[in-house]
Amino acid sequence: MEKIKCLTLFLFSLSVFAKSPELDLTVNKNHESPPLNVDLSYTDYLDKGYNFLTKKVYLLSNTVDAIFTERSIDESKNKSYFRLWYEVSKTEGGGFISRPDFRLRLYLKETRKRLKFTFDNTSRAQDTQSQLSQTQAAVNTRNEDKDLAASIGVNLKESKRFKLSTSGGVRLGVPPNVFVRSNLRYNEKFGKIDVSASNSLFYYSLDGFGNTTNLNFLYKINDHMRIIYETYGTWLEPNRYNAGSGFQYFYSLSDSLSVSSQIGMNADKEFGRFMNVDYFVSVGARRLVYKDWLFVEVTPSILWERENNWKAAGNIYVRLEAFMGGNK
Repeated sequence: MEKIKCLTLFLFSLSVFAKSPELDLTVNKNHESPPLNVDLSYTDYLDKGYNFLTKKVYLLSNTVDAIFTERSIDESKNKSYFRLWYEVSKTEGGGFISRPDFRLRLYLKETRKRLKFTFDNTSRAQDTQSQLSQTQAAVNTRNEDKDLAASIGVNLKESKRFKLSTSGGVRLGVPPNVFVRSNLRYNEKFGKIDVSASNSLFYYSLDGFGNTTNLNFLYKINDHMRIIYETYGTWLEPNRYNAGSGFQYFYSLSDSLSVSSQIGMNADKEFGRFMNVDYFVSVGARRLVYKDWLFVEVTPSILWERENNWKAAGNIYVRLEAFMGGNK
């Protein structure tokens, strides 16, 4: 099944990029003149590809928007975006794990405050947020737990402090896994500390009910530095619980480079008492490498896992990420 998905994505990429005259820089826009005799740089193709995909995302979003409203579909801008990234992870004693992933999100121009469509490739751990965020580096690259997913979400109520939303969709595995989710978010500021809390209730047809609660405290030291304490707790049917907490430190060196570090732990409970399953420490760097839409991220880390008898294991995680459209 995984090979079929990869082959499908590859063939789709060929059909979009290789056959489209809009991406061919050697042909004039009117397609009537002969190929241009100019030297073309690699960045020319990057720019052409970026503009092509951005226009297609805008067109798709406005076309879907026209289904729900009486507006025309010739709008030139929208907040919708296409996000594509490629990840490589290497753990000490293990082999490389790599894969491409993506997210296409359509915010409808007339109705985007209440309605959005999402098509992406996610793992169940990502869906339920059952690990601390920085350890997603390991989760993101687990091939066996990835499935394409399509969903539609609605913002039911939104104010300065509260936001209530719900969504429904399907993970396109075999068999398909239909899901519904509801999420309540709360944000408040106490002096220099920003407090955010969320509670998500979800149901998957193949997995049952679950609930995740997050609580985060952010302290902004100055315009370049901030510290975050985050903690979460997850319940999954029938009797499985996950929990974790940790500290993150962010420092923005410039508009194009930021670094972060994190220390934390995750715990698990299934038909018994809570047990720590891992401790970790990591340092990461994220850099804008081209214009305002192409990023590279490198995160080395050390992980101590119970299943590895608490032996320290090094890990390196590399991510190349591109944004097409709005919401960068």
